[in-house]
Amino acid sequence: MKRNLTLLFLLVFAFTTHTIAQAPNPRLQTNANDIKTPTIMDLLARINKLEEENSKLKKDLEEMKTNYTTLNNSIDGIKKDNGSQTFLIKGLDNSLTTLNTNLTTLKTDLNTLKTSFGTHFHKIKGGFSAGSEDGFAMHLLRSGNSLINDVETFKTTGGPIQ
Repeated sequence: MKRNLTLLFLLVFAFTTHTIAQAPNPRLQTNANDIKTPTIMDLLARINKLEEENSKLKKDLEEMKTNYTTLNNSIDGIKKDNGSQTFLIKGLDNSLTTLNTNLTTLKTDLNTLKTSFGTHFHKIKGGFSAGSEDGFAMHLLRSGNSLINDVETFKTTGGPIQ
């Protein structure tokens, strides 16, 4: 009897399990009205929307290319400007070197002139007893010394001569 009850229980259990497994799940069921197949108009509208987005992206890309080109040209311009500034600085440096050479030559010439004035001054002083010629010679000598000092000041400071 126990055995019959056990078989009966297994048979009922198997039948109910099989029936439950065959029953449709209401959560998985869909209503035929809920399924909407896209129409050609829906697909065309979606294509148009995608084309608009694509067009916007193309415009953005073109703007980015333009900005990149502008930036690149600006960088090239800065490089060229730096090159021309370097060229100008080198030219200015060469001009200053030339000016320094010319000032050195002028100093040498002025020293020669000073020596010459000194020689002439002694000749004038020895040859004349009048004070006016001595005063003139001294004035020339002081002017030569002053000019040499001015040239030295300008060479060392580059500033105005006092």
